Amino acid sequence: MANKPVFEVAFKCNNCGHTWANKFEANDRVKTEGIIYPKVVVYMKERHSLDTGDIYTIVCPICNADDIQVLSRIPLKDKLGPQK
Repeated sequence: MANKPVFEVAFKCNNCGHTWANKFEANDRVKTEGIIYPKVVVYMKERHSLDTGDIYTIVCPICNADDIQVLSRIPLKDKLGPQK
């Protein structure tokens, strides 16, 4: 069973301009790697299924480009507001 998402990362495609957000679990790491052609890479601490790897590159859901910019990282507890 997968853990609950605890943070959200907003992305922007530098190719088509599309913006979107994905939610990630506590053990996931979202990093920008590379100097000349930077890519946004996700490192998962736990394997979710046998047919997906522990590392993957974020690509645009519209144009499939991998020239992606991280716009923001927001803990979901902050996005939801104060908890009672």
